[in-house]
Amino acid sequence: MRVVHLLSQVELTGAEVYAVDLTDELIKRGHSCYIVSDKIHKRMKATFIPLPIHNASFARRLRSIVFLRRFIKNNNIDTIHAHSRAAVRIGFWATRFSRCSLVSTLHGKQHYSYSKKLFNIYGENILAVCENIKKHFVQQFGFHDAQIQIAHNFLNTEYIDSLIPSPLPRADRPLTISFLGRTSGPKGLNWANIINSYVESWMKSNPNMIFQFGGGEISFFSDATQQNIKRLTLAYPNQFKFLGKLDNLFHTIASSDLVFGSGRIAIESLYLQKPTMAIGEELYLGLITPENFSQCAESNFGDIDYQTKYAVNFEALKSELETILNQPEQLNNHPIAKLKERATGYFNRQYEVDQIVDVYGWAQFKRRVKKNIPILMYHQIVEPGFESPHKIYVTESRFDEHMSYLKNAGFETLTFKDLLDYKSNPSRPFPKHPVIVSFDDGYENNYTKALPILKKHGMKAVFYLLTSPHSHNFWDADSKAPQLKLMSPDQRQALAQDMEIGSHGFDHKKLSQMSQEQAVLEFESSKSALEKEFGSPILSYAYTYGDRTDRDIQLAKRAGYAFAVNTTRGVLHFTDNPHNLFRVSIFPTDTANDLKRKTKPWYRRYYYFKRKE
Repeated sequence: MRVVHLLSQVELTGAEVYAVDLTDELIKRGHSCYIVSDKIHKRMKATFIPLPIHNASFARRLRSIVFLRRFIKNNNIDTIHAHSRAAVRIGFWATRFSRCSLVSTLHGKQHYSYSKKLFNIYGENILAVCENIKKHFVQQFGFHDAQIQIAHNFLNTEYIDSLIPSPLPRADRPLTISFLGRTSGPKGLNWANIINSYVESWMKSNPNMIFQFGGGEISFFSDATQQNIKRLTLAYPNQFKFLGKLDNLFHTIASSDLVFGSGRIAIESLYLQKPTMAIGEELYLGLITPENFSQCAESNFGDIDYQTKYAVNFEALKSELETILNQPEQLNNHPIAKLKERATGYFNRQYEVDQIVDVYGWAQFKRRVKKNIPILMYHQIVEPGFESPHKIYVTESRFDEHMSYLKNAGFETLTFKDLLDYKSNPSRPFPKHPVIVSFDDGYENNYTKALPILKKHGMKAVFYLLTSPHSHNFWDADSKAPQLKLMSPDQRQALAQDMEIGSHGFDHKKLSQMSQEQAVLEFESSKSALEKEFGSPILSYAYTYGDRTDRDIQLAKRAGYAFAVNTTRGVLHFTDNPHNLFRVSIFPTDTANDLKRKTKPWYRRYYYFKRKE
């Protein structure tokens, strides 16, 4: 792939570090990458093209759009990846009426504008680096939750390890407390408040401790704060250090005993096994522990509070730090090894880059295939006269009627393997009327009744099977639903010869009632067990009862599924998030005319806007 990363950098930010690390990894994988921005402050492998993206004048924007459109055409660019508000605006107009797709990563809150509520300028796919950015975007601009995927910052562990091979042992030196991050914007205001209001009293009370600030230029501070920094430097030459702009923060982190920071700095500090206090643009969350790690990560360690604009509690910071200063030995017992393990898993580079490459592929696919693909959800195929309180069955003759309609209307049934094949082969003509037929639970009547009808009409389907050996639908016992046989091992094997198999978990339990560890096991072990049983990859997962949260969507991705399907909730277009797919419920009374209605593009849009999901 050929990808342009579009930024509006005038100073070093987390967005730049993210883009540079990402392009370095993409180039290592064989992709061609360019970075277009006002400036770049980090060394990189990508080709850098200077362009004043940050400039807000209409004339300058227009020239940038024209330049970028020509660049896309002349260099056969597949995707523009925008990393800022200014970059999104230019990227949107530069990619219109071209084959080039647009992907946007939200690194922070977006300023309100009425136009954002009117139409989507963020492209084919939207990513957010933390959960609170996603929540803010949904609340502020009315975007649907399903439209935005989470793609975290990620750790370049190989690079960090090359600089800091092992954690520095606690030396016989003064305790060093570091406040690291930009000196502009809200972060700069945080540091200014600490410098002007608190740090001198801490130094007086703790004459053997060092307090240092680094990551940005002193010029971003007010004149009064600059004068105070100079005064403190002279008055406390052995205790107060203003390090200014640093090309590399890793050594500063490694030589610290306690780090205050947010975003990537907090992540890298945890990886380097340093006790870390989360303070960002909008929140102070305190000392990061295994218990509050997820909460801290959701806000990018204090940078984003989706509910309020600015809520840093400096009195809480003062109280917590002074407790540590009075008993610094407690830092020796902080679970730094466990936190490093959490950070390494949560911000895993391999997983995050794999996910982004996948998003690029689907964004390009969406550029070619505008229409959504209806996914039909069946359960039981029964004899006439069958009754159940759960209306999840159709008769054998009704199912035959449905398949006959699909065939006569020109529909072509696809599997998820087919979708991946079309994605990886852009020149392959996509069906005019695609549809996916799916079955949940693995009832024996799927094999004895549905399979012959599918074969009769030349149709394919995806069957979601339980991994554990069960003889009947035991999960329906409390509802007085009829007990129906599930497929035998031999029937499952025979079915897999002609149809695609997906996972429905182990025992038909709700994911929302599982702990994180239990849910991970549900996704990963059911996949590996089915792959062992059938000797082929298991590409998709069906959420039991359609019960899933953002956590479960992330876990399905991390477990290696290419797709995951719901019941009647999910994305508008399947490429928006392949792990949050909407399915059309089929009921006993649905005729061929009902099926015609339910496979129309407007039907999915109706549900989407009716339910806000």
